[in-house]
Amino acid sequence: MRGSAAGRHARPSQFDIRSLERSSERYQQQVPKQRDRPYLALSESRNMIELLEESSLAWSPEQLLEISRLAARARELGKRVLAALLGDWLGLAQGFGESRHLDAESLSWLPWETAIDASLTSASAIERSMLAKHQHVDEARLRMPMLLENIQDLRAAHLPASSGHFYGQGTVEARVILIDESSTPDMLPAHSIVAIHSADPGYEWIFLHQPVALITAYGGPHSHMALRCADAGCGTVLGLGTERFHKLVGASTLRVDFEQAQIQITHRLEQTPVKQVA
Repeated sequence: MRGSAAGRHARPSQFDIRSLERSSERYQQQVPKQRDRPYLALSESRNMIELLEESSLAWSPEQLLEISRLAARARELGKRVLAALLGDWLGLAQGFGESRHLDAESLSWLPWETAIDASLTSASAIERSMLAKHQHVDEARLRMPMLLENIQDLRAAHLPASSGHFYGQGTVEARVILIDESSTPDMLPAHSIVAIHSADPGYEWIFLHQPVALITAYGGPHSHMALRCADAGCGTVLGLGTERFHKLVGASTLRVDFEQAQIQITHRLEQTPVKQVA
């Protein structure tokens, strides 16, 4: 193992073997400082005491907040350790692939039992990888529901609209910038609205650019980036769903009203002002 797993820095797409080819150094030392512990107003403390008593929990409001804070941090530590250990395993797998003249892209499309099959030549393995990639392109055109409850769900996909989870105060308006695992810090202007498809570890570097808000297609109030945004004091809208997310990132400028839980497209990429609420 390369040093302490808990002390290593996550990369975007940590669980993707292809991400090992991207240097992790540019993401180091870029974790936002944690804010002070939350302070409860007197009215909030009284309300929480009543709820705790109703639930027969022998904790004070302060104890409950501390338990919640420690649980969230412990979960984040566990995710970081898991990501680091899995990164080590993927590094070993990549080294094995190189011994068979298989690059990370080829390995990413092969089942592990195929990759280690000594009866297959490198050329055959690469051919199977290309076939799997082409098959994925065809299958990706099929739209699937978020949850399969019965066989009828395969006949027609119902994609319910999601309003997202809004966390923040006031209203912000700024240019929206889509960030993914291939993005570098110099691609992100300061004070932007950052759009990331999934709230995975590895994107802490965005907070060096003081984003005014973060929006995601997936994620919720207990996701990794939700905690990071809370630490950085950055408003966030999580779990918009793929349909609405792609509609919003196709805009040039967005206005996010955290009080009213609304996102408005103010300018599209062709710079034509619009007024509808997404």
